Amino acid sequence: MTSRTGGPLLGCHVSAAGGVHRAFERGDAIGCTAIQVFTRNQRQWNVPPLGRAEIDRFHQASRQYPGVKVVLAHGSYLMNLAADPRDREEITRRSAETLLDELNRC
Repeated sequence: MTSRTGGPLLGCHVSAAGGVHRAFERGDAIGCTAIQVFTRNQRQWNVPPLGRAEIDRFHQASRQYPGVKVVLAHGSYLMNLAADPRDREEITRRSAETLLDELNRC
């Protein structure tokens, strides 16, 4: 993958501790042009929705750190869309719900 300017992207998974907006600062500090983050707690099924203030801080950080050109989302560890619904109906249902939530958060 290349950046919009045609150069290669360099990135890593960065912590979203303290708010997902902090990932930009952490990525920029180590010279990333791309970052990967969890949009939610990756080990819990139920998480609170993103609030307007948190979304606004994310957008503000993206403008504050223009060197970070690409943000990728890492899905929850709990999702298993390949679970056999005949054996694991609850896992299949929760996985589909979590995937939809992740897409909405993105």
